[in-house]
Amino acid sequence: MSQCSFIAANVPLEEVVSPYSGAMPINEAAAAGLRPGEDPADNFSLPGFPFARSYCGMDYAVSIEMGFIRANAPGLLRSGDMTPEKAERIADYVRGVLKRTDAVELWTVWLSEYDPPRIKERRVAASDFGGADVAELYSASCWPPGDPVNRFGGDRPTYHRLRVEA
Repeated sequence: MSQCSFIAANVPLEEVVSPYSGAMPINEAAAAGLRPGEDPADNFSLPGFPFARSYCGMDYAVSIEMGFIRANAPGLLRSGDMTPEKAERIADYVRGVLKRTDAVELWTVWLSEYDPPRIKERRVAASDFGGADVAELYSASCWPPGDPVNRFGGDRPTYHRLRVEA
C-alpha cells in the first residue's frame, strides 16, 4: 500500500486545499508568477482523513498531502517536497488547533494490515513545536533500512507518533 502522514485531534479540523490543486495551464501558472519547477510554500493540502480511529484514539483527522509541481520536462508533474516553509505553515495550523484542545497528534503510518506495528512516540510542548518537527515526522520511514525486526522474519511497520501538548 503506501505511507501516510496525518494530523489528529478531538475537535473538528478544517480542511485546507492547495490553491494549485487543479491543473493549471502553463500560461495561467506564468500569470500567477510561478516558474517551471517552483514549489510554493502553500502548495499542500490537508483533506479529511476518516480513518483516524484505526490508528489513534482521536476522532478527527486530516492527511498531509504535498501538491504537485511541474518538473523540468515540459508537461510532467511530480509530487512536491516538504520544504521548511511548508512545514512551518503546517506547524502554524497545528498551533491554531491547539487553541481549541489540549493535544494534537501527528502520525506517519503504513496504510495496510500487517503484524502489529511498532510505534515510535515523542511528545513536545506547543511552545517547543515547530516546522522542523513536522518535517521530521513527514519524512520518517515506516520501513527503516536495516530494521532488525523485519530482517529476521518479522513483517512489522514502524508508525511514528508526535504528540503536541498545549
